[in-house]
Amino acid sequence: MESILPLISYDTFGFATELLLATALLVVHEPRRPKFALRAALSCALVLCVALAVAALFNYGWLNLLRYALIFASAAAGIYLSFDLTVHEALFFGLAAYNVQHIGWRVVGLTVYLSPSILSGFSATVAALPVMVAIALLFSRTLRANRDATVNNLQLIALVSVVILADLVLNYIPILLGGQGIRLSPTESVYAIICCLLTLAIQSGILVRSRLEHEQALLQELWKKNRDQYELAKRSIDVINTRSHDLKKQINVLLAASLEGSQESGTIREIQESIEAYDNKAKTGNPVLDVLLTQKLMQAQSQDTTLAYLIDGREFSFLDEVDLYALFGNVLDNALESVAHLNDKGHRVINLRAVRRGHLLVVHCENYAGEDVLLGADGLPRTTKPDACNHGFGLRSIRMVVEKYRGNMTVHTDDGVFHLQIVMPMPNPD
Repeated sequence: MESILPLISYDTFGFATELLLATALLVVHEPRRPKFALRAALSCALVLCVALAVAALFNYGWLNLLRYALIFASAAAGIYLSFDLTVHEALFFGLAAYNVQHIGWRVVGLTVYLSPSILSGFSATVAALPVMVAIALLFSRTLRANRDATVNNLQLIALVSVVILADLVLNYIPILLGGQGIRLSPTESVYAIICCLLTLAIQSGILVRSRLEHEQALLQELWKKNRDQYELAKRSIDVINTRSHDLKKQINVLLAASLEGSQESGTIREIQESIEAYDNKAKTGNPVLDVLLTQKLMQAQSQDTTLAYLIDGREFSFLDEVDLYALFGNVLDNALESVAHLNDKGHRVINLRAVRRGHLLVVHCENYAGEDVLLGADGLPRTTKPDACNHGFGLRSIRMVVEKYRGNMTVHTDDGVFHLQIVMPMPNPD
């Protein structure tokens, strides 16, 4: 018992305790595995037991580095066992937790250097907690904004690991050379804090880059689907128009052969009206928009929606065919989807205008949304679908096309009406 009591100290459990606190601050919002409370308790016990064991076995010289590495490894294992994360994600969070812990410890170290009597033992952990909370909240903002991004880029995680290892070794050398009682200089502590902040910045960059790559891949896939959909819609409408034209000829022959006012004549006229409904081809002066609007008018009719449009399609001839189809297609798809769930059929109305004003092309679409739409940090509405990672790309696709042609897109809601406006400059004549 006497040999164990000296191990019950801050030197044994300080790093482990602070690392657990930093981990809790970072993963508190992550999805949890079944029986989370039991898993979390066992994980904490594992970390503390490892800390006690390595303090007894490796508490001298360079073996202290292995001591901290084993505590870190047990904390990362605890994250994986308690939370529904991959091994790569658990390592990612473990690395971030180490940085948060080390920043807090170094800030306290600066305070101790200036006034050695202020803090000692576990009071240092209490003093480090506000610093860790502040750094964790700062990092968590980026984490939540990019949480749908993957974090399993092994090369970048390996880079972060090397930075942490270098920081640990270089800053532990003075202690190894001068003994456990040495006080680290302010320069060394400031250097360590900067290294950890830079490492957190690298990890934030991993998330942002991964999210942008994921979004770019989805937008490219959406662009390809728009291209294929345009070709399919064009062929389908051509076939419908051809069949409709042939049927109208045959019906005219039948009408000429039937007696006016007879039951047979009435039936034939009903068939004629049904065919003419499919022959309601849009005419904007632009063949791409004609195909698209004809398709969307049919869709609107099928869901009892009124689609009114005023478009001078000739002004949009400078846009690539697929870009033009993707632009107006996503505008109308979003509007049709928004009004489809409205119970009041009188509110299932979409107004679309696309005209030239001076040297600018202005596209304005408005429809009832039922309620004001919440906008995210990027100025776009937040998707209400559960799989946010793979939804909400309609407006992003619109913005991508608009920015390609040096335009600007804005959205807002007013008394439950959703407004989308696009402004694009006309190209300079050659």
